[in-house]
Amino acid sequence: MTALWQLFRSVKLALILIILLTVATLLGVSIPQQELPGDGKFAAWGAAHPNMARWVQTLGITEVFTSWWFGLLVVLLFLNTLVCTIDQVKVLRKRREKVPLTMANPRLSLPVADGKEAVNKAVQYLTENGYRREMATCFAGKDVTVLCRSRLGDWGSIVFHGGLLVILLGVLTSVLVNMKGAVELTEGQTFVDTHENYFQIEESLLYPERHSGFELTLKKVEEEWDESENNYMARGTVEIVQDGEIVRKVEVDRAHPFTYQGMKFVLAKQGYTLVLDFYNDRGQLVRKYHINFDRSVVNGRVKHSKAFSLEDFGLTFDAILFPDLRQLPNGKFINGSTQPKNPGLFLMVSSEKGFMGSQLLLLGGEIKVDGLKVEFAELNRWLGFWVTKDWGVPVMVFGSWLSIAGVAVLYLLVPRRVVVSLERTENGDVLDVSGAARLHPHLFERELTGIKRIIRGESW
Repeated sequence: MTALWQLFRSVKLALILIILLTVATLLGVSIPQQELPGDGKFAAWGAAHPNMARWVQTLGITEVFTSWWFGLLVVLLFLNTLVCTIDQVKVLRKRREKVPLTMANPRLSLPVADGKEAVNKAVQYLTENGYRREMATCFAGKDVTVLCRSRLGDWGSIVFHGGLLVILLGVLTSVLVNMKGAVELTEGQTFVDTHENYFQIEESLLYPERHSGFELTLKKVEEEWDESENNYMARGTVEIVQDGEIVRKVEVDRAHPFTYQGMKFVLAKQGYTLVLDFYNDRGQLVRKYHINFDRSVVNGRVKHSKAFSLEDFGLTFDAILFPDLRQLPNGKFINGSTQPKNPGLFLMVSSEKGFMGSQLLLLGGEIKVDGLKVEFAELNRWLGFWVTKDWGVPVMVFGSWLSIAGVAVLYLLVPRRVVVSLERTENGDVLDVSGAARLHPHLFERELTGIKRIIRGESW
């Protein structure tokens, strides 16, 4: 047990763990992580760096911050910091219980005519300058008075290490207690906070399954276009309802996420959603299909595409949406802009037997596909949100402030201890003044100069 304690109080171990965690953090920040299967960040990075992506997957560093080895490093550093903090508390307790009655090499040694009066003047001067009498006794034939100042500063290092412990505890909480999800909302659509309503959701091992059932309604989507009319920034108005009452209405865009009940909603995707109505040969509506088109940039051009299938009818569709459909003289379709000025849908249809053909469908129009009538009924906008709830974040924030407070106490409230002793000799009384100040020994110069002048009867 002693050997294990010595291992965890080692400064070398702390340095090794800090270096390893720093390297792991840099890897996690520089390499896109596979947070959710549909975020596409790692896939896009892997396509641009195929060789590196293969090594990254082989080494298993695509989910650094939720990996078992990252958690193990944090646990080891937590234990190392805890043991060091306990040792510091023990040293501080011993220092408080055993007040030093002597200091090496007295800084001031003065022969005085009246020793008792000289001690009283020195003690009074120190008391007026913020010192507090800690002890007065007789030791080794000397009258000794011990005074101290800023004793709270002794706790600065303890508070700082306590803050580090809280931060590490927050990191562990983030690894073990977190939720990541995705929500896609069409303009006017309402999302209810239940597990099954998330488009995607991942919950860590210890995350408590608690959903309050609040409602999010995407009331409106606005767009800001650039001069080329090919790029735009979406901004949504979201209404939050809890227990039938509207509690908040927020504006959200990519630069301004919002938080509710500890859940952070970040706008991550945007695009168009359309509604296709499928009718059978008797004119009956057999399927109403809502499709959120993914927005990507290919060769500098915005592309909206989606693949979907009708399993009941054995049909597969590869669709390309043209918000502003234009046809070139050679018959090729292009997007005039990404604004919905003339929406058109280019459908490529396949069945189990193979490719069946392609057709163009305009908004409000209809086509025939294998006995089905397909109608382009609606075109709206949709926004996609990444949703996270991390219980470790407030813990880490508190730990950071606690560490800052510890550093402030450590450097602003420097503990000082002064020993004033009177030795009676055959040649007369001798006043000795010595002391110790952690970090800044020069802080005694002012006190020593003041005591010397008072004893000599000089003005201060």
